[in-house]
Amino acid sequence: MSPTVSPPLVFQRCRWCHTPSFRRVLCPACGSGELDEERSAGMGVVRSIRVVRQASAAPQAVAVVELEEGVRVRSVVLGGKCGPGGVFVGARVELTTAAGSSAHRPTFRLTASPLAR
Repeated sequence: MSPTVSPPLVFQRCRWCHTPSFRRVLCPACGSGELDEERSAGMGVVRSIRVVRQASAAPQAVAVVELEEGVRVRSVVLGGKCGPGGVFVGARVELTTAAGSSAHRPTFRLTASPLAR
């Protein structure tokens, strides 16, 4: 199986206060409109999770992922031994390309977790 090449995840950082944000027009901290684009490494941690079930589709794990760069993004998380219910808060994730993933919501997959039990 060949490794998947993930698309770049671009976020903004305020030129004045250096606060990171995702898909904003103005800085959420200082209100500046001077935002520079940066490329994320694509690694993060799940900060909140909700399993969404729809009648016409398989359940999805919709999460807020905090990237290593400090910005939080809404996303879909794939993986988990028990499907989307196997994704948990604190899980390490990485950006991925998946068939059927949404263009407006980044998709992540679980990585080996260094968390002690």
